[in-house]
Amino acid sequence: MKVIFHIDMNSFFASCHQVANPHLQGKPLVVANSSRRAVVTTANYEARQLGINSSMPLYKAKEICHHLEIVKQDFDLYVDFAQKLFDFNW
Repeated sequence: MKVIFHIDMNSFFASCHQVANPHLQGKPLVVANSSRRAVVTTANYEARQLGINSSMPLYKAKEICHHLEIVKQDFDLYVDFAQKLFDFNW
């Protein structure tokens, strides 16, 4: 019998950065690029509690939280964490 399951990992990109950089844990954090018209790719739970969410313009997120941690997208990091999940012995 073939088993297929779906795993929804909320704030996956932000969580990857927090695991890789423990000093980011517990702080409001968003993943976004650095362009002038950047939008929030994802926000961690601390940032969401402040009203920051995905697709929000980055300048608005900064207005809401002046001490917001902003990290750039790192797809190699996300692939590494996803591969670890796939390699997990279920």
